Amino acid sequence: MSDGTVAVSGGRSKRGKPRGPPGSRSWNTALKNQGDDLFIDFLRRCLDWDPDTRLTPQQALKHPWLRRRLPRPPECCVNLISMESSTDTSLAAFGGDYLGSSEVRLSDGND
Repeated sequence: MSDGTVAVSGGRSKRGKPRGPPGSRSWNTALKNQGDDLFIDFLRRCLDWDPDTRLTPQQALKHPWLRRRLPRPPECCVNLISMESSTDTSLAAFGGDYLGSSEVRLSDGND
């Protein structure tokens, strides 16, 4: 076209089956009515043609469909993580590091 855009029409698959142009099928039809609304919204926004409106990785991780699917850490692990971080802070206050403050020397055999 004169403005630089290209009109994409349907073609045929390798088997000769006719294909429609991009965007000619609804998401529900393409997924054979197997996707829930949040999943379809997630896919639609991840696969958006326009990079300015497409989900960024950070936005995708915060999407309700993905948040609903992520397992929550068990309560025991959350407490363990907070205990480890407080232990690291305590050791640092006494001048030690996480592995201890013992000194390691290499000997060349002439000691």
